[in-house]
Amino acid sequence: MKLHCEVEVINRVHSSLNIRSNAKYLRSTLALGKEPKNVQEYFILHFSSVNKNGTKYKVKCMKQVFVKCLNEGRLPNISELYLSNNSLGLNKNSDWQWLLGLKISKKLKLLDLRENKIINLPKDIWKLQNLVTLKIDKNSLYKLPTTLGRITTLRYLSVSENNLRTLPCSLIRCGLEHLDISSNNFKSEADAPKIADYTPWDIYINSLVHIAAKTVLKHKFFYAPNIIPKTLVELLDNSNMCVCGQAVLNDKYYVIKPFELIGFSISRHIVSNFVNKGSSVSVECFFCSPKCFVK
Repeated sequence: MKLHCEVEVINRVHSSLNIRSNAKYLRSTLALGKEPKNVQEYFILHFSSVNKNGTKYKVKCMKQVFVKCLNEGRLPNISELYLSNNSLGLNKNSDWQWLLGLKISKKLKLLDLRENKIINLPKDIWKLQNLVTLKIDKNSLYKLPTTLGRITTLRYLSVSENNLRTLPCSLIRCGLEHLDISSNNFKSEADAPKIADYTPWDIYINSLVHIAAKTVLKHKFFYAPNIIPKTLVELLDNSNMCVCGQAVLNDKYYVIKPFELIGFSISRHIVSNFVNKGSSVSVECFFCSPKCFVK
């Protein structure tokens, strides 16, 4: 793992000795390595134009290296995060909360998660409300989170070389300028659930909790864990999106329909394995009303 950035090295002892640091930020490369004699011990190598041989810094707690600065808000202005060629998806119970902190969710514009063996993206990814570019190529994704379309700023989405079988209908609402879905395993309409398998009650009518939650989302009422139970916060956060853009709380019933690729990108810049941009792709659709279903 390598990170190209500007680094300032400060001796923490100097502050206690009232010694003023004259160090400046240098364009550097940080590399993460593992000690050959001790597999549990990691280190960081710092290379720069001044120090081409590099300086080794031992790391005692790997988790803090990745998430401490983000969790504590020490990177308040980070706008681009490159994490490609790692193994973030190896742990099936990965905690993505470090990516959804208050500071980073407001500032991050580019997220690169290519080649990380990721099987599932968190539904909470929609909280990156200023994200413009998302690269998740060469992973093991079989499905994209239905909440992805709630990122209204998203313009460049690249999901090539995954195992995707469908796309979420919410992507239609994004206004994408570039979409790469090449080298995936999109299913045919014959494999899709049939509308006859469901009743109107299943698809359109929900519990009183769902009806109340839809009202909260529609009118954009403020909610937080200190106001309502955490389970309700998760329900509101993870709501799906209808083809019309309204919230759908029921995630058990959906219909897969063919949709023309050209409808996913306002600039018609689409990369796929299909013959032409007029070809259709299987789309996972949720509906908030009978009116939306017949569209």
